[in-house]
Amino acid sequence: MEADDSYYRKVVLSGDAEKMLGLENCFIYMAREAVFECMVYI
Repeated sequence: MEADDSYYRKVVLSGDAEKMLGLENCFIYMAREAVFECMVYI
């Protein structure tokens, strides 16, 4: 996770909005997947 975090910071610092949005979408997607799996198990 450290590598991802430093990459995220670099992207934010460089102002690469497109990559930043891509990462955000990726995190949101992963969070939704985790929530969905939890709902399935309950």
